[in-house]
Amino acid sequence: MTRLWRVAKRRYPPFTGDGGLHVAGRWHERGVRIVYTAGTKALSILEFLAHLTPGSTPAVATWWWLDLDESRTLVETVDPGSLPPRWKGVRHLQATRTLGTQWIREGRTPVLRVPSVHVPGEFNYLVNPVHPLAAPLLATAGGPEEFSIDQRILAATWTAVSPRRRVRRVRRGG
Repeated sequence: MTRLWRVAKRRYPPFTGDGGLHVAGRWHERGVRIVYTAGTKALSILEFLAHLTPGSTPAVATWWWLDLDESRTLVETVDPGSLPPRWKGVRHLQATRTLGTQWIREGRTPVLRVPSVHVPGEFNYLVNPVHPLAAPLLATAGGPEEFSIDQRILAATWTAVSPRRRVRRVRRGG
């Protein structure tokens, strides 16, 4: 059994996949329902933080989870070696978007296991919430579990990167 983690703002339903209808992501094109989850709590926080912009820092976020039993739920896995070199960069976004969107549209499995951009060797799990075999997985949904994001992490993130995306040296008081 693998617990899949998702960090979300509490005001949105966490497992409908509605966000994918409005915004494209690394593994999907805009216009498809998809739910991004992570294989660990820590990775779910990194994924959440990667999508924040300065000034949009929430004081409180929520963890939600699904319990994936791979003996009962079909999971397709993307082999990192099958992806283009430098697939993590913006230049190759279309390759991963096409792969994920095709997986959803073909309805091959309810879950797609994909390599993490942020932590080599860890995985995110994409859930197709409209797949007929996704219902038992979605029925295991748990949460919300509120938590506060350490403001030191947010402060370090926003002061280290300028709008030009150049890294600036951050001076720390003694």
